[in-house]
Amino acid sequence: MDVKIEVGKLLAEGKTKRVFAVKGQDDRVICVYKDTITAHNDPKLTREFIGKGADSNTINCRVFDLLNRVGIPTAFIKQLSANEFLALKCQMIPLEIVARRYLVGSYLKRHLDVIEGTRCSHLLVEFFLKTIRGRLINEKGQALIGGLTPEQDDPLIANPFGSNWQLIHPKLPVWDENRELGNIAASAVIPNMMVFETVQNMDDIVRRVFLTLENAWGRLRLRLIDLKIEFGIAPDGRLVVADVIDPDSWRLHFPTKGGGWEDVSKQSFRNGDELDKVRIKYALVAKLARKLDV
Repeated sequence: MDVKIEVGKLLAEGKTKRVFAVKGQDDRVICVYKDTITAHNDPKLTREFIGKGADSNTINCRVFDLLNRVGIPTAFIKQLSANEFLALKCQMIPLEIVARRYLVGSYLKRHLDVIEGTRCSHLLVEFFLKTIRGRLINEKGQALIGGLTPEQDDPLIANPFGSNWQLIHPKLPVWDENRELGNIAASAVIPNMMVFETVQNMDDIVRRVFLTLENAWGRLRLRLIDLKIEFGIAPDGRLVVADVIDPDSWRLHFPTKGGGWEDVSKQSFRNGDELDKVRIKYALVAKLARKLDV
């Protein structure tokens, strides 16, 4: 018999979701999606549409259901309601790991010689340090890095398998002398763990996640362009895929009648699509997500 799930105090709130404690279960949290959609980390571009939270939650839960079925370690436990899901309470690692099948977005700003949409026969995986308003604060309230501009936020880690990470501007070309943003000790970001082994594990897992979803979406005739995930340390010490995986986490394309491809992820909102059109796209992906399988 399932233990009754009761919502506790609010632990954190972001632009698109809230995280609550679970009464009597210190190792779990309840994540609640909002109906908000954002672009370019600009509060002035934040909008709302009815159903956005429910569609995102459906997509996220069906994706994590699939990952759990194929044995990928995740924090996800189960869906609770239209807008809520239950997950393990994790110590989040402030990294964003991006897997790219097609080269688009910030990669093109760093590599001006690359043709947009170039397909990688082998997945390209990149590690970014997750900063908030130009700073990274540890659990003790100490600033590990600060002073970054909004354009420099989430710097690329040039040598993620090293011990002293070199931080690179995420949007400047490789030849720009202003692209270097300093260094940070890897052990400060991944404390109390074997850094090289942990990074290798994250690299392996993000590849498994991408290939699983690429195959699953491909069976539904959709094309996964790229994917961003985050990791956390579960209460039992395991490294797990945490946070969410939804239309905000990837670029996903749907085939058009003319033989081309149309974006059906948050990228369409960034590109200027009207909210009604974005709403239809989220609903479509939520409907298809219920059919995800290996």
